[in-house]
Amino acid sequence: METDFASPIPGGLRDLRDRVLQARHRALNVLGNFFSDLRLRLVGVAAVEAELEHRIASRFNVFDYLRDDELGLSRVVAHLLDPGGPHGQKTLFLRLFLGLIDSVRPSSFPFDERGLEEYTVVVTRERAIETNEPDLKAPRRLDVSVELRPPGEEALCIAIENKPYADDGDNQVKAYQEWLRERYGGRFLLIYLSSHGGRPGYNSLPLCAPTEGIVTMSFCPVSAASPSDDAKLPRLPALTEWLAQCAQVCQVDRLRWFLRDAEAFCHKRFGGTMTTPSEQEEVRRFVLESDDNLRTALAVFDSWPRIRNEVVERFLAKLRDLVQEELHRAAGSADDLRVGSSFRGSSRHDGLWTDRAAWSASATHPPCLWLAHDGTDPRSWYLGVWFDPKGRDSSEEKEIHERLSGERTLRGGRHSTNWPWYRHLDGDFADWSPLIFRMHEEAQKGGDLLRKLGAEFREFAEVAMPIIDEVLGQGSRT
Repeated sequence: METDFASPIPGGLRDLRDRVLQARHRALNVLGNFFSDLRLRLVGVAAVEAELEHRIASRFNVFDYLRDDELGLSRVVAHLLDPGGPHGQKTLFLRLFLGLIDSVRPSSFPFDERGLEEYTVVVTRERAIETNEPDLKAPRRLDVSVELRPPGEEALCIAIENKPYADDGDNQVKAYQEWLRERYGGRFLLIYLSSHGGRPGYNSLPLCAPTEGIVTMSFCPVSAASPSDDAKLPRLPALTEWLAQCAQVCQVDRLRWFLRDAEAFCHKRFGGTMTTPSEQEEVRRFVLESDDNLRTALAVFDSWPRIRNEVVERFLAKLRDLVQEELHRAAGSADDLRVGSSFRGSSRHDGLWTDRAAWSASATHPPCLWLAHDGTDPRSWYLGVWFDPKGRDSSEEKEIHERLSGERTLRGGRHSTNWPWYRHLDGDFADWSPLIFRMHEEAQKGGDLLRKLGAEFREFAEVAMPIIDEVLGQGSRT
């Protein structure tokens, strides 16, 4: 039976079409009015905040000017937990932290909170430990160690492995757990503190490894950890909850502001917060004013991940074109140079990468230069060389690692399984969630963000690609 697509739409279908179009028009009007009204209210909030900023520096945060890497954050946590620390609050903050872990501590980890002042407490940062790992070039170090010794009894230990940005080394958490068990028996608790709040990587704590005495913790409340990750490891309340408790009971004004700044920093850096507390409160009030506002907000909330991913993908495509043009210009007649990009919210496939066709001549999985990220959100970005040892002789991976690690022009390098060399991006470039608006603009007309990231990728490529060429036997290239 043939269908005449040029024939008029039957009356019943025409009425249905008209009703659908009218409903769509009404829905668009609701969305338009929603954002228009909300924008006016946020403009008012911004005016109030500008005045407060002028009078009391309301957006000033000391952590914006301090060292915010792994060592800097560990120092803050260690000093607060130390009863003899410069905060002068004795056991106040430590007591709150012990209350936080009370529900997950093993039965072999007893402590009497009432007699805490009588304990000998030793807090150590970067505590060196001895392990039977002959390939290690330097001793492993616990980021924070809190040793508590009750009078006349054996010591207990709370160890914190702080992972704000970096990946785990091979068998890292497993080695910490084994050392703690050997030294303290069952009287220890190893806290894996990360932005995602989930278990350590399988390269760090293999799936078959015992997990006694290990718990997880996030910097701020998150839901990124999957049920399978959390099934075998208890999870503590977020670090920000402890900081908030400390600020609430602290009676020293300057210290209370510091604690609140630390809490706000964690929410901003690790929680993806992109707006001020005042803006969030105004949005909350506006959304709850009517059923229509709430329904519209839910529609926006459901659509946001796709919107965000599309913005990041367009930005990466613009960055890809910029990098490809600059690398071709620098390399001259590099016809086999390949550059690609993608973003779907998957750490396995997202990012910007480049390689040469010649690199894959003898391997299924050739090395590539990759601007990648951790997790499902566009945060914790790092730049490095990805390499699948199964695809080539592992000696080539080791040589690439040694050559890149010896380059003085490459700063802050680390390595882990499949990554001979990588480093996390600095400061504001580490988390792209607060940069979405700028990315949306620059994907259309360019800007400083594109230029800076493009220059960073190009400078790394100009050092790394000739090294990979030589190691893989492709000869020197310009």
